[in-house]
Amino acid sequence: MANNPFIDIYENDRYRNPYNYALVEFPYILDIELTNNCNIDCIMCPRSIMTRKLGMMSFKLFKKIINEAAGYKTGIRFIRAGEPFLNKDILKMIDYTKKKNLFCHVTTNGLVLTNELIIKVVTSGLDSIIFSFQGTNRKEYELMRNNNQYDKLKEHIVFLKKVRDEQGSDTPFIQVSTSILDETEEEIKQFSEQWNMVADRVDKWFTSLDRISHLPRVKKLLKRQSTLKYLSNAPCNEVATKLSINWNGDVTACCSDFDGKLLLGNITDKSLKEIWKSKKINALRKILSRGERHKIPFCSLCLQDVKTHPRGKSIKATT
Repeated sequence: MANNPFIDIYENDRYRNPYNYALVEFPYILDIELTNNCNIDCIMCPRSIMTRKLGMMSFKLFKKIINEAAGYKTGIRFIRAGEPFLNKDILKMIDYTKKKNLFCHVTTNGLVLTNELIIKVVTSGLDSIIFSFQGTNRKEYELMRNNNQYDKLKEHIVFLKKVRDEQGSDTPFIQVSTSILDETEEEIKQFSEQWNMVADRVDKWFTSLDRISHLPRVKKLLKRQSTLKYLSNAPCNEVATKLSINWNGDVTACCSDFDGKLLLGNITDKSLKEIWKSKKINALRKILSRGERHKIPFCSLCLQDVKTHPRGKSIKATT
């Protein structure tokens, strides 16, 4: 079984408990949006209410980010509001990241991939990949992901594992991640058992519809949402460990900030280190280190530390 190359970051106590230490000189992780375009229209995705312009990150802009990050051994993740593999330069971007000796990760819906591209991904040196599902079976996936490509996704994951094994490689580390509404414990168990036969790790999260609850196509699903309307008073670690960069160079304080509500500046005007030490993000840190998310409108709907249970029953809240 392969090991996650990012584990040294994720399990570092300074990353897990950043407020117990002085602020690091540079973020542990950069979440980079190669594009905010997407090939599917998921029911639960806030892209449906996104107002910012669509576009693709240029390779020139990408190199500027990586050149600065290389001095700090920062982890690079291609995630955010779009499908990374829609950016035609993604393999070149992975290659450039690896040449700078940085770990590189991609989160994907897996549907843009082809067998030819999968082979190139395995040989690219990509360290980690997450395939995003929804629900625990075909019916739930097709409902929430709003497509009929369930079998295609499964085939791509199995093929990537096969190619990786044939290459004798430990990378990319393969993760399968799903989000659920009111699926049963037995359904969750069956999903995990199925994908533990292929993936190196299987994760489940809880689907939050709060940001888009006013949309007609979402309203009928609200009664199935198993997240509690409870906001933890735990500090938010995001602003003390990471920065997120939009396709056009805008930097935001949160990887979930799909519409630019927490913008800090643009890397064409300032360095990432300047933004990391800026008054804007320090003001957010002061509030969020106290767990006062209700004071920031966008953060007031955050699911990060919400206490949840598959049946919507309360788990002991953080105090």
